[in-house]
Amino acid sequence: MITRVVRWVLTDLPETIDRQCLLRVKTTFDGHVKAGRMHHIINLDRVGEWQNEATTSIITILRTLRNAGGTLRLVTTRSDIRAALSLAGLDKILGVYTDEVAASAVTEDNTAKPGRALHAREASTRTDTQVRVVKSVRSLLTLLLLLLPSAGARAASIAQTDASPGAIRTTDAQEIVQRLIEREPDLQTYRAHVNVKIRMRSFPFLAPALKGQVYFERPGKYEVIFDHVPFYAKGFERVYGDIGDPSDWYQRFQVSYSGQAIVSGHPDIVLTLVQRVRGMIDHERVMVDPTTWHIDQMEWRYYNGGVITMSQQYSNEDGFDMVIRQSADIRIPHFSAIGEADLSDYRTNVAIDDATFAKNRR
Repeated sequence: MITRVVRWVLTDLPETIDRQCLLRVKTTFDGHVKAGRMHHIINLDRVGEWQNEATTSIITILRTLRNAGGTLRLVTTRSDIRAALSLAGLDKILGVYTDEVAASAVTEDNTAKPGRALHAREASTRTDTQVRVVKSVRSLLTLLLLLLPSAGARAASIAQTDASPGAIRTTDAQEIVQRLIEREPDLQTYRAHVNVKIRMRSFPFLAPALKGQVYFERPGKYEVIFDHVPFYAKGFERVYGDIGDPSDWYQRFQVSYSGQAIVSGHPDIVLTLVQRVRGMIDHERVMVDPTTWHIDQMEWRYYNGGVITMSQQYSNEDGFDMVIRQSADIRIPHFSAIGEADLSDYRTNVAIDDATFAKNRR
């Protein structure tokens, strides 16, 4: 990061923001606060393609400064970054300006309505609208596709003692996670057909339908390869996913037991997951059927007020309990949608070429 100290502290975020960069950001801004440097402007124009880590960095800086009574403003001339900030809801709580002079010229009394701040909704040019369309569709595809195996990749037949009506219902989070992990380990690979349908309930009211193949290989390799994609989803012909396997939950989340909830007419155990490295999501809720140890439902609650709920259905395929349908209800700022993914024609424990997975081709 390149920092220039004036009345405001001006910081340029780098092109690549990874985990190490997030740690440097936290350390740097903790140091600023300790030194009494409380007013900051972040220039985002050097950032490459906007990823979740970029959002995490802004939230980390915002929390650090606001907890100490500081001020944060953002600067960018790029429409794609303004659209990404809007999608994350950050433009609702931060001023976004065209340049550093404009950001530093606004007085505290006018911060709520910065005269030259650029909000996506106020700069709705044709280009911005196109960017929002692409970002919206890609966000939905990422959600539906990268999370497809999150509760099903380890699916397999469960011991009869667990599937009985009198199965033990523990309240210990570690034991619940261990039950999810300790599925029969015979499922090593699979491939299947996938049909994805999305119906947007808000602008731009698109309804893409995609068909393709999914491939999975332990530990955690997952890829979707589509036959064809519409123009606004170009770049998503192949989607590689680092799936949310319960075996790494404790590395990524603080996990706690949160009681029970009725799902599909029966009581499920509820686990709450809070990211150790915070991003856009405040917390996740995972609903687990204690008689089958299926994950019936997952819920993501975002800081910007967005909520995504995904429900799953299972079927026995080649002797394994596999996810055959996922239904997602997406209600986040700027767009609302319904998504469905149907998986069929499973082939389990088959040979899969390593070159299939995009990560191995990089």
